[in-house]
Order: sequence, then structure tokens, then C-alpha cells
Amino acid sequence: MLLDKENSNKEKTVDILNQQLLYQQALAGCSQSLLLVSEDESSQQEALHQALEHLRAVTQASRAYIFQLFEDSELGPCIGMSAEVIAPGILPHIDNPANRKFPLSRLPTDFVKVLLDGKAYGGAVKQLFASTPDLRDAFLAQSPPLLSILLFSIFDRDQLWGFIGYDDCMNEREWDAWEIGMLGTSAEMVGNTIQRWEIEARLRDTLDELEVRVRERTEALSQSNINLNEEIRQRRRVQSDLETRLQIEEKLAVISARLLEPTKIRRNIAVSLEDLAQIMNASRIFLAEFDLHAANQVREFVEWRRPEMLPISEDVAQRFMNSLMGFRDRLLAGETIYIEDIAQFPNNIAVDLRPLQERNVQSFVLSPIVLNQRVQAVLGVSNLHSSADTIQMNLRTLELVAGMLKSLFQREHLIQTLEEQIAERTRQLTTFLDMAMLSDQNQNLVDILQPTLFSITQIAGCDAAGIHIINERNSSLELVAQRGIPLEYLQPLSEVAIDAEFAAWLDETDPYEFVGNLDRGPVFPEPFCFPGFHAFYANRLGTGSKSLGVLSCYRFADQPFSPFQAILLTALGELLGIIVENNRLRGEAEGLAAIEERQRLAREIHDAVSQSVYSLSLFARSAQNAQEEGNQDRLSSNLQDIETTALGAMREMRLLLYELRESGQDADIATALDTRFKQVENRLGIQAAHQIEDEIVLSPQVQHEIWRILVEALNNSLKHANATRVYVQISCREEYLAVSIQDDGIGFDVSSHSVGMGLKNIQARAEALSGHLEICSEAGHGTQIELRIPLACIDPEEGD
Repeated sequence: MLLDKENSNKEKTVDILNQQLLYQQALAGCSQSLLLVSEDESSQQEALHQALEHLRAVTQASRAYIFQLFEDSELGPCIGMSAEVIAPGILPHIDNPANRKFPLSRLPTDFVKVLLDGKAYGGAVKQLFASTPDLRDAFLAQSPPLLSILLFSIFDRDQLWGFIGYDDCMNEREWDAWEIGMLGTSAEMVGNTIQRWEIEARLRDTLDELEVRVRERTEALSQSNINLNEEIRQRRRVQSDLETRLQIEEKLAVISARLLEPTKIRRNIAVSLEDLAQIMNASRIFLAEFDLHAANQVREFVEWRRPEMLPISEDVAQRFMNSLMGFRDRLLAGETIYIEDIAQFPNNIAVDLRPLQERNVQSFVLSPIVLNQRVQAVLGVSNLHSSADTIQMNLRTLELVAGMLKSLFQREHLIQTLEEQIAERTRQLTTFLDMAMLSDQNQNLVDILQPTLFSITQIAGCDAAGIHIINERNSSLELVAQRGIPLEYLQPLSEVAIDAEFAAWLDETDPYEFVGNLDRGPVFPEPFCFPGFHAFYANRLGTGSKSLGVLSCYRFADQPFSPFQAILLTALGELLGIIVENNRLRGEAEGLAAIEERQRLAREIHDAVSQSVYSLSLFARSAQNAQEEGNQDRLSSNLQDIETTALGAMREMRLLLYELRESGQDADIATALDTRFKQVENRLGIQAAHQIEDEIVLSPQVQHEIWRILVEALNNSLKHANATRVYVQISCREEYLAVSIQDDGIGFDVSSHSVGMGLKNIQARAEALSGHLEICSEAGHGTQIELRIPLACIDPEEGD
């Protein structure tokens, strides 16, 4: 269940990335359709239909359309549908006379206000039109019914021209922020195109008028030379403006396509900044990315500048970004900041502009890129050479490119988050596998469970934890292991009576969670509730429907456990239940019954290795994507990851099967090592050998402890060292017994390496034998474990 749910989460994340890529492609297709040369109304209508179809298809809307605002002499302000595309099976509405002339007065009062503010107007029809029930009922009575809409304003020279809309006749749809952002960008494209067509129409009318005037002026040339020259200049000026707009839109389309490329992202950003500077006629344009883990810290600064401008160094860039914190609230709100003249900037605002003045900056524009309610980056332009007529167009252009960069950063952030989650899940499930292997160790139950609490607190993010086991009479819980619980609360928590209410919870399968002040007491036995902690999670230990105990976890922070942590703790409860049950069965069962029970547990725990198989599927999918994109570096890296993961899974499986199916230690260590090497190391291609002096005779207890030390060391070498050779030597010296395990693996830095569970177990067993343990290792030069056991500590009656 855990792996299925996690697989579903990963597939959802990949679906989100694919959906965002489809939106970017649809936006590019819309832009290309609108850039087609349209000389008459028919070709313009066709271009609009193509652009709308790109957007309708990617949003899976039932209908996409454009309404234009106009004034009627009788009805007053009205709207009329001018373009429409529909999905298969949806009836067209453009020919409906009501949609050709619909009074604004019949619409909700906030309809025009929201559109005039340039905001998206959308949601479920039954909610949006609740104030106009006749209109709401008419929409819902259509066949199929109109269930959800999303509208975006279209402006012409800062005046509301109309709007572009999307209908959903299948679902009461809630449009997410990503769709709204992308469709808002498309609405700006349509608005710019309509402005361009109007300019072209006026230009054609002007040309026609000029031709008439030329013919008229020909009869009186001497009287009209001055006017004719003025008309020619006007025509050239209009034609020049039109050509400029076309060039800008072509460059924006190139920038959009370039930023959609999955490779060479930083180079593409730098080239796009140069193109944007040419569009806006700026002296300098830059992109400052912030480190999200350090407030206001500039992580990367990229700029394009004219040769005569001084470059901005890293320290100057950091000073400049720090000086902008006076604009923090405005930037977080997504507002573009334009300072036309730094010299005239008010002194009463807490913004230090001296770093800019030192670099000869007279004016600047900042457009923020906000992700997850944090300013991810700032796109800035300095020393704009713009007239009053072009400044608004330049600001919209800057905001459009900032939106493209935001989409790029969102895609990078999602990919990085996915990779981090995969690494974290792999680490957690590796710990899960280590804990599963503890169940096969022939130890006291307390010695098995106590080390697991360290791993539980790490992977579940809790500050304290305890494990209670139900006693044989099923009357109380006994504390067998704990970590981090204050000393003064251990005594009442050591044995907790089971009342009827608590017994009923133990019979259920759902965990218990409480967030708040624990001293107030949740619906749980009072000894479990003590002050200082503000989050509590309890899960029963059991196998099947049988309850064996309780795992309780505590946090200081007032923060609930995440869904994945809850799932993981549930799985750990089942695993700990298996360990407890296995320990009980080991004490009760004998002979064939014990072997059959261990094989059953082997089949249950065997599923832990499926995480490696799942990792293989992720790397294979990533490799396929890399091959399709032509990214050889990523393809090679993914193939290497597949090989490494497959080898690791094979080693884990071989080791796990050996540990679980081992029927018992052989009569002597040499024979046991031969069996181990034949079943594990040799089958994995590892050259394994041993040298044990024949004269050595050990007591059963000492022999058992040395054998478990050898098993722990060999397991560590197999799982972590990537060794090709392993050598074990046991020899008797004058005063001590020497045990040595050596491999040629990758090694590690002993001084900085944290001690894992395997090394802790080796250390504990060495101390039980009063032995001295020494670990010698160096990165790239293998590992050697030396154990010296004083002969005086070996029972002379059992063996020397």
C-alpha cells in the first residue's frame, strides 16, 4: 500500500510537469497563430480560431470565445461574441442573437469591476451568478449545462476592449493558479494582436485616404505639397510602429521557444536577456536569483550591458538587492516597480539607491518572479531609452518575459523537489530494510527494539519515541524501549493499565494523532500526556488483526506529521509487530515449525527490496526522456544509476534471503563462512576467503558472538563498500585472540563518518567480550576491522 501510494504521488508530479509543458507548447502555438499575416477580416477570424483552439485543447475546455464591448443606443453598454471554438459534441453559441447583443446590466455587479481591474473572473456558475438567478438558471438549463467559466480582460490602449473566456460543460471546475497565469498571458497576446490589427486597419484606411487625397491634390499641387508631405510622414510613422510591434512579437516568440528547451538553460537565459534588452532599448538588463534558504542572499546574478556601462560585481549586486528590501511588500505582491528618475526619488522611503547611482543608473524597472510566496528572482532593466508612448508597452513586455522565467523556475523547482524526495525515500527505506533485518537476530527483545528508536526519530522527524508491549495477561502495556522522553515521566509510563476505551482503540487499525498542549490530555491514557511536547502520534504494533503493543512519537513543535510520515509510521508499526511476534515465536517454536515461520516472515519482509525496483523504473523513465530529448549526459548518468541500483538490489536480496533462510549456525565458524561465501558473496562476484587456525577452540557463547560480528562486518561491506574482495582471518596470539575482516571497497573517513547501526552492533558485541575494536579505513582504500579479545576473558573450561 505504501509503495502504491508513493508511486501514485510520483506519477502525479510527472503529470503536472507534462501538463505544464503542454501549456507552454499551446502558448507558443497560440503566439505563432496570431503572428500569421492577416490582411482581411476572414483571415483574422481564422487566426483567432486557430489560437483559441490551441488554448481550448490544452485546457480541455468545452468552449473558448471572445466577446467585444460596445455601446448600444437603446440597451446601453453591451457585449457581443466575435469568435468561438468548441469541443466535439458541444453546440456553438456564436449565432445566437442573444450572444450578439447582451446588456452588461444583466450581469453580476462585480463582473465589469473585476475585468476592469485586469483580474481573472472565474469559477462555478452557480456561485458566480448567484446574484442573478435568472441568468444562472438559464446557463444551467443549457444542453449540455454551463457549469464553470474563466474570463480574462482584453485591453486596447488601457481601455477595456472585451474579454476572452473558457467554458466547462462537464465539470464544476476550479481553475488552478498555473492555468490562470498561462491563460492570462494568452489574453495579453490576443489583446496585442487585436491592437495590431486595428492599427493595420487604420493604416490601410489611411493609405486609401491618402490615395484619394493624392488624386485630389494633383489638381492643385502647388496648394497641397506641404500637406502631402505630412501625410507621407504620418504613413511612414504608422508603418514603422507596425513593423516595430511585429519585430517585438517575433522576438518574444523566439524567447518563449528558447526558454522551453530542457537543456542549456543558463545559456538560453543569458541570450534571452540580450534579446529583451534590444526590444526595450535598455543599457543594462539583469536577472538576480535568490537563495531560498538564506534571506536576500543573491545565488546567481546574470546581466547584459552595453560596452560603455560598468559591470556589476557580486558584492555590488548583493548591496543592490539588500537596498531593495524597502520594496519587499510590493515585490511579494507581484508588482512591477518603475523608477523613472532616481534623482527625483523621495528620500522618505527606506530604499538605498546609492549602489545604482555609483553605476550611472538614472532609471530602472524591476519585475519580481514570485514562487511559493517568496521572491525567487528579480528581472531588472536600467536606463530605459523609451518615450512616453512606448513605456507601457515595454513594461508589459518585461512582465511577459518575467512570466516565462517564472514558468521555467517552477519546472526546475518541481524536478529538483522530485529528485530530493526520491533520495529521501531511498534513505528512509534503506533504514527500514536495516530494521527489518534486526528481526532475525537472536537477541533480547529490548536489545532489538532500542536501536530502532534512533532510526524512527530520524526518518519520522520526531523528538521522542517509546515502544510499549502488551503483557501476557493483556491487562497493561510495558515500556520496553524509549528515546528522548524526560526522566520524570518514565516511571508512570513504564507500565500503563489498559482500560475498556483504550482496548477498543487497540482493536482498531487507525492510528491516533493529537496536536496541541499534551498536558491537557488527548483521549489517551494519562501517562502518555505530559507537557513540553505539542504533537503526538500513536500507532499500534501488530500482525494482521492481532495487537501486540503501541509505538508513540512526540514532537516539540506544534506541527502535525505529514501524510508520508504517517504512512511510514504505520508500516513501522507492522514491521515492529513482526519483530515482536518473531521474537515470541523464536522462543516458543522449535524445529520445522520455527523454520516455516521464518520463511513466512522472509516472504513478508522481502517486499522491502521493491523500493530498489521502483527506483529502477524511475531511472528508466528518465533515461527514455533523456533519449527523446537528445540529452546524452543525462542518459549516460541514468544508465549508470540503473546499473548501480540493480546491483544494490541484487546484493540486498541475496543478503536478505540468506539472513532469513539461515536455519542455524554451523558447528564451527570456518564451515559457516564457507556456506555464507557460497550463498552470498560468490554469487555476487565477490572473491571471498578466510584463514582460521585449526587449533582454536571456542566456547559456544564466544563463538556465537564472534560469528555475529563477522556477519555484521560482511553485511556492511556488501551493502556499502562495493568491494570485489573480502578476507577474514582469525588467529591466536600470546595474550589475545585476533579477528580481522578486510575488504578492498570504497572506504570512508572514520573521523567524519557517523556510526551506523551495523557498527554499533559490532561495538556492543566487542564490549560484551571485553575486546578492543579498531576500524581502519580511508576513502578509496578499503576498510579493515580488527578485534582483539583477551584470552583471559575466554572460559578455560569451554576452550582456549
